[in-house]
Amino acid sequence: MSVAPLDTATPARFRIQADFLGFSADTGAILEAAQAIVALGVRGCDDQTSVVIEAIHGESCSVVAEVQSVSDERAEAAVALVLDCLHDAANRPDCTSDVDISVQRTSGPAR
Repeated sequence: MSVAPLDTATPARFRIQADFLGFSADTGAILEAAQAIVALGVRGCDDQTSVVIEAIHGESCSVVAEVQSVSDERAEAAVALVLDCLHDAANRPDCTSDVDISVQRTSGPAR
């Protein structure tokens, strides 16, 4: 999903990396997570908030996404929804992967 870049004065930007671990970590879980994040972006974002999938790595079983918003509260809410999507993908019935997720604030005021 691609959303028009927000103003460069964006006060809140987060980078999320999810690494799917385990024997059954496969591209199915990664694609499901990416599709859920895209669906989230369509229904969960507005003209002040965006969720962009930066990369999907099948060989390393990972998804990298960026959330940005002009509002800290909106950005944090979008991050929470992305995390839910990632956990749901790792917990699907045919997937026994664990997911290791890191969230890093890349701009905006730290709390």
